[in-house]
Amino acid sequence: MMPERYLALDFETSGLNVKTHAPVSIGIAVMERGEVVNDTFYSIIGPPVHYKTGKIEREYNIPSLEVSGITWKEIKNGPMPKATLVKIKAWVEANDAARLPVVAFNSPFDLSFWSELLFLSGGYNRVTNSFEVPVSPLLGPWYCAMQLAKAGLTLPDYKLATVATHFDLDPQKEPHNALDDAILAGKVFWELAK
Repeated sequence: MMPERYLALDFETSGLNVKTHAPVSIGIAVMERGEVVNDTFYSIIGPPVHYKTGKIEREYNIPSLEVSGITWKEIKNGPMPKATLVKIKAWVEANDAARLPVVAFNSPFDLSFWSELLFLSGGYNRVTNSFEVPVSPLLGPWYCAMQLAKAGLTLPDYKLATVATHFDLDPQKEPHNALDDAILAGKVFWELAK
């Protein structure tokens, strides 16, 4: 049985490769039966920098940034990954959302960048002499709306906008916004789940 209450999540990224690119923004919403029920979370994510050299550790692909509409100046001035994760954790706790299922349109992609956000938020512990990654504040299972669409619909493609249009949901206009895409994915998920 599909969940009726869940978190909808989406990332915008600096490219498609999780090991060379970085998350540039994240949007999360608590949803119930396809509707937003609590406040939402949105943040730009600043570039990860090497702790000794201060050099940026990921690539930022200009066409990818153009898709999101986020400028390099906004990213450069955004909160670092660790600070973003601290804000996410506080938001999750305030919304009692830690154990809610997580819905993403392309959950393998978003989960890989979620894992990378956790990694980028980690640090070296001098006491244990090891690198430590923070515990995820999202503890629920992940659902993939795109896989549900592929299993149940015959469409020319399975992009978020195409699936949303199939359900007469208004797909977001360009540029993409992580929060708007998260909410649209949450609406699509509910249409597929009910």
